[in-house]
Amino acid sequence: PFQIYANSLQESLAEDIGDGRLNQFSLIEAAFIISGATTEDELEENIRWYQSVLEDIRSKRLIDTFEKVASAEKLFLYFHTTWLNEYQEEATTLLDIRNSRDFNCVSATILYNLTCDEFGLNTMAFETPTHVYTIFTNFTENIMVENTTSIGFNILQNLDKYSRYLARYYPEKQIYHIGLDRLYAYENSRGRQITNLELLGLICYNQAYFASKDNRYAEAYEYVLLAQNFNQDSRSNQRFEINLYYKWGNQLHRERRHSQAFTVFADAVYRYPDNKDFANNCLISFFSALRQFWQDKDWDETKRLVTEIAELNIINDRALNDLEKFMVNWTHHFYLTRQKEQGQEAIELQKKLGMRSEKWQELEKVISSLR
Repeated sequence: PFQIYANSLQESLAEDIGDGRLNQFSLIEAAFIISGATTEDELEENIRWYQSVLEDIRSKRLIDTFEKVASAEKLFLYFHTTWLNEYQEEATTLLDIRNSRDFNCVSATILYNLTCDEFGLNTMAFETPTHVYTIFTNFTENIMVENTTSIGFNILQNLDKYSRYLARYYPEKQIYHIGLDRLYAYENSRGRQITNLELLGLICYNQAYFASKDNRYAEAYEYVLLAQNFNQDSRSNQRFEINLYYKWGNQLHRERRHSQAFTVFADAVYRYPDNKDFANNCLISFFSALRQFWQDKDWDETKRLVTEIAELNIINDRALNDLEKFMVNWTHHFYLTRQKEQGQEAIELQKKLGMRSEKWQELEKVISSLR
């Protein structure tokens, strides 16, 4: 498969987050690597820039440990007057902010949240199907921050004004159906709190989105796999993720890369077990791959795919009958070529799949008789 990890930094980050936690890298380091820092020198340069931002904040004495809300607002205004110049949908990384001062909701929220945390203003984020906000976890009052507008601090104080701002991101018909006064409630009823680690996954998802727009589906898929290690349940990316599974899996199938198509659709089935289309596409790719492997007499790959599909629990009676024919052919092949070990592997797989007819009992006997 296509690999986005073109350098050791990205490979190391992918390995570090593989268990859903960061041990080797800090959040800010991970953010810069995902954003595009490709070498140790680039990473150090970006960390020095970030440290200079922190020093500038300290020199301006914006943080008062006894006035947390006021400090958070001052920090918010500091960014909107110094580093957040223009909203751009594609400005999703910290490098966009550093290099051009362009931003979107993801990059602005990450910069604000990680900086707040540096000064003891503990943050989380709130992710909805269309947006992401900052929320504070150690304040005495409930404060939510919209980072894409300079009027966004403590938006709960002025929901009418904010609802009009939020309406820019909804089709007019949908606003009419929901009601402008209920737009904020509608948006947030389908969201969830996420940690700042999960927040970093949204950069990966956005990178995947822009790659997909250019039909670079392999790259987009790899970014999604990385994103899922950061954020297991991204509300704002479910629709995109589902569409990408369809597009990339179908392209692989058209290109007769059936084993890879099976892997993509199997992943989709794990993520969305109630999606019948994914299950059907997974079975189609599975049998297409089995035919290729039979022609190439590739038993190892056949065994791998059969083992994987058994774990998916999507084999219906018709599919089981078709699979039995493949397994009969393989077992006869192993008998004729006197490959006892492989024949026994085939028999064990058939038992695992529930094939216990008299036919298989006879096959097991002839395979066992091999010397």
